[in-house]
Amino acid sequence: MACGGVFLCGGVIARIGPSIRKDVFSAAFAAKGAHSSILMRIPVRAAVNEKIALVGAARAATQKM
Repeated sequence: MACGGVFLCGGVIARIGPSIRKDVFSAAFAAKGAHSSILMRIPVRAAVNEKIALVGAARAATQKM
């Protein structure tokens, strides 16, 4: 269960993210019948940095194992 939130990432989201209507997306995301009440409580965020994968890889590379 993604109670901490759902993150939309990648180049496509970075490009089309600003044109997505939040109200329409939220309604479609939560329109899942019996699960709607659960999905309405899950935050959804968009990561619009096109290089987010590289940022994550660089951070992982600097962490001690």
